[in-house]
Amino acid sequence: MTNRARGNAFQARLDAALALMAKRGIRPMQAQPPVVRLLWRAGLQLPPPLMASFSTNLLTMGALFMLLWAPLTWGTVRWMGMPDLALAIATGAPCAGLLYGVAMAALLQRMRRRHSLPEWRALGP
Repeated sequence: MTNRARGNAFQARLDAALALMAKRGIRPMQAQPPVVRLLWRAGLQLPPPLMASFSTNLLTMGALFMLLWAPLTWGTVRWMGMPDLALAIATGAPCAGLLYGVAMAALLQRMRRRHSLPEWRALGP
């Protein structure tokens, strides 16, 4: 399967998923959050968070949180004049990302069950 065909298949599956979520009364901002739309525009073929598996949400949400939280924390610490906290930031960022990822994955899984949505892989090829 070529990249173009793979992209078309993903887009068709995504359209079906978004239509199903709209039919179930899920608001567009929940079905396709802004950060996920940015990742789609960048070419990443991620499922909508409400239909993604627990592990996909854990990794995606945790990594995004960690990548945003670490530089923000590091900048704040540097601004406050405490550069020796780099080790704390280096260990704290993955821990914070993991905790955030677990919390968001659990929340999204609960929302998927409440709305009786299938997982992404159950939507077809």
